[in-house]
Parts: sequence; C-alpha cells; structure tokens
Amino acid sequence: MNAKLLFALATALAVGIVSAAAAEPRKPAGVYIHLTPENVRHGSVRELKALLAMPVFSGITAGIRWSDLEKSLPPNGITPIDCSDPICTWSSLDTVFEIAASQPNTTVQLIITPGSTRPVG
Repeated sequence: MNAKLLFALATALAVGIVSAAAAEPRKPAGVYIHLTPENVRHGSVRELKALLAMPVFSGITAGIRWSDLEKSLPPNGITPIDCSDPICTWSSLDTVFEIAASQPNTTVQLIITPGSTRPVG
C-alpha cells in the first residue's frame, strides 16, 4: 500500500476517533446551582442566568417532587396518563432548561422524587 495513502487513512481514522470523543456528553463535575420549584417561582430568572454565567458554576441541579409535575391523580387513580394532559405541569422544568440554555456547555441534573410525594386524589 502506498505510504501516502496509508498516512491519509491513519489521519482520517485518528480525526474520526477524536471527533467521536469530543461529541460525548459532559459528565457532571464542579459546583451546581440547586433549584427547586420554589426557587424558580420566587427567584428572578435574569439573576439565576447571571449566577450561572459565573465560571465557578458547572450547571443546575433541579430537585422537584412528582406532585409538582402531576397535580392530581388520573381519573381512575391507577392508569398512567398522557403527561401532555393538563393534569401535568412542566413550567418549573421549562424554566430550569431555559436558564441552563442561556450558557453553553451547561448540564442539568434532574432529581425527581416519587413515592410519598405523588399527588393525592
């Protein structure tokens, strides 16, 4: 095989491997801003975006109870529902992702607490 062709193939392979590695999602590391629905409702989105712009912060940890997302049980209390239904509200998480999207390379960790925090019917 021609040495130039071999070199070109090796270079293309190396570039492909580096590109694939660069495309991997960031792993959580560093200091995260912990937000709850109460923080989001009572805090200024502009202030939170400014805080996230500080280089010391890597992202947002959003802690939310399942009952904050699903406000009431489905009519029969058992059957899973379509969460595009008005029973579910995503506004708290929408705001978290809006804040995170304001800064490049920001990661979001979701902590959704199920169980005893499920809605009561």
